[in-house]
Amino acid sequence: MKAELSTVRTFSPNNGLVEERRRQIIQAAFRLIAARGIQKTSIREIASASEMTIGNLYHYIGTREDIIFLAINYGLYQVRKLIKEINDLCETLEPREALKAAIDRYMRYHHANWEGTVFLYKEMGSFSPSLRLPVIEVNSHMHDVFIRILKKGCKTGVFAVTDIDLVASTIVSMGDMWALKRWQFKKNYTLDRYIDSFTEMILALISCT
Repeated sequence: MKAELSTVRTFSPNNGLVEERRRQIIQAAFRLIAARGIQKTSIREIASASEMTIGNLYHYIGTREDIIFLAINYGLYQVRKLIKEINDLCETLEPREALKAAIDRYMRYHHANWEGTVFLYKEMGSFSPSLRLPVIEVNSHMHDVFIRILKKGCKTGVFAVTDIDLVASTIVSMGDMWALKRWQFKKNYTLDRYIDSFTEMILALISCT
């Protein structure tokens, strides 16, 4: 993440402090923008939610647009880290257990980072092409994680899937839905029950035994 964000202006020579303060700003911006949208969220509100003055906030960023840039890149960094964690974990597991573990990690990521998911869904259309493209690419890589697990399962005779792309897309979409419609799902599901019920449904549809 540091290399991607090095072009954002700061007056602090302390890289560790800059990263910490920017994370505060990003998390505050996620919460506010997820609730209100970019256009209705002011710098003053982001500074207040970050427990900073406006002057202090501008010590760690150069412009209002920097906050959006930082937020997008922070979200991409988190998803890339998740992809690596899932890939590393699934290397040691058989396809059925790998799929269960991948779904579990993916759903829990969206539960912990729901503000970022809502932010991206709300504001994606307003991003410039240079910002939109890496978001699309990372989402595609996440989709490919499930494609690989499903293909391995089909190859080893564990799964029988006629449309692997559709199943992978369904898994990814249902992770997003937990973040986007958590208020609705929480009427009937805890996170654990949501994960267990969805995993059981997918496995019932694709398992050979």
